[in-house]
Amino acid sequence: MTKRIKNAVNPHILRESDLLTIEALLHHIDHPNQLKRLSLDDLSQIVGSFTEAKQLHATLQLAHLLSNPGWQDTFVIRMPRDAYQYCKEKIKMCGDCQTVLLSLNTKNHITGWTQIESKVMNDIPACQRFIFRQLILRNAASGILVKMQKAGDIHPTPEQITMAKAIAEAAEVCGIPILDVINQTDSDFLSFKERGWI
Repeated sequence: MTKRIKNAVNPHILRESDLLTIEALLHHIDHPNQLKRLSLDDLSQIVGSFTEAKQLHATLQLAHLLSNPGWQDTFVIRMPRDAYQYCKEKIKMCGDCQTVLLSLNTKNHITGWTQIESKVMNDIPACQRFIFRQLILRNAASGILVKMQKAGDIHPTPEQITMAKAIAEAAEVCGIPILDVINQTDSDFLSFKERGWI
């Protein structure tokens, strides 16, 4: 009997918690378009919890994708500039610096995108495992890595080039090629493939 009562109460508590989080968010914005520009750090400051901020950030990204369902399905990557154009809008949804993995099907249509945390990108084995797990789960034929930042120098460090080469080598073993690694800002981009680094 106690267990049944507990189960009946918990969902109500969770809904109350979600409501408080949404109220805190609405208190800090004047227009829905501002939601696109909120980074994970911004959300953490608003809701006061990093875990809740991550959940809210993911929810906002999902809402953005669902509001444009046909656009993602028909976007084709034929050259590095296409990936740059696709990710340009998404820079507004990310923090100061964010790496994303684009999953592509056999026709080079984008089938999904996944954010990669900085701590994962700083560890080659962890990065390789994460990238190819995501590509396999999405049944992807290939992938593209894009490091997005709002401004600054897009030229990679030697460590970033080493990381890109290690990922490309792992791709050969897994049979899911990484077509390119791209550094980009709002106004410019650099393709590792075009420079011959991968």
